Amino acid sequence: MPNTIEQLPEGGMGIKIISQIADDIRYTRTLDNKNCLFISKVYEQEPVKILPKCHQKNLFARLLCFGRRLTLILGNYLRKKRIKSRYRNLKLTVNSDLNAVEQILDWYGQLQHLPIPQQVWQLGQIALVEAFTNVVRHAHKGLSKSTPVELEITVSNHRLDMKIWDYGQPFDLDAKLKEL
Repeated sequence: MPNTIEQLPEGGMGIKIISQIADDIRYTRTLDNKNCLFISKVYEQEPVKILPKCHQKNLFARLLCFGRRLTLILGNYLRKKRIKSRYRNLKLTVNSDLNAVEQILDWYGQLQHLPIPQQVWQLGQIALVEAFTNVVRHAHKGLSKSTPVELEITVSNHRLDMKIWDYGQPFDLDAKLKEL
């Protein structure tokens, strides 16, 4: 990942990077005259852990083993229970300013403790920054820095969904993807 904001790619590379990361990418104009870029990444959840066998003769060692087994049982139960529920839904509104990238990265960091594979988490981070910088550099070019950019992330079972809303002129995502 680039070390500075100035090193982020320009000239259509952002959309190319996002399209290579995303399993689903869509772009629509909403009824309230905003544009919404939808990015989705599907992943395999961490597997259920196998319980260790306890063969120790020492009482203390058996208690420790029992504690580990209990923790794994509870973790596996919670993992199965969350399959039907949404893990997290985050929303953030920032100004149309490249300096907001740090705030966006801090906000996105809240997802790191969820059972998202590390590589998927990192790819989501890259896609989010690329989408935001595209909004600032292209969609909001010529607009005030106070123009809002709305971000939403939903993490549910096996999916990381991101929505980025802007107030710029719409563009043809399909044509851009064919160009690349």
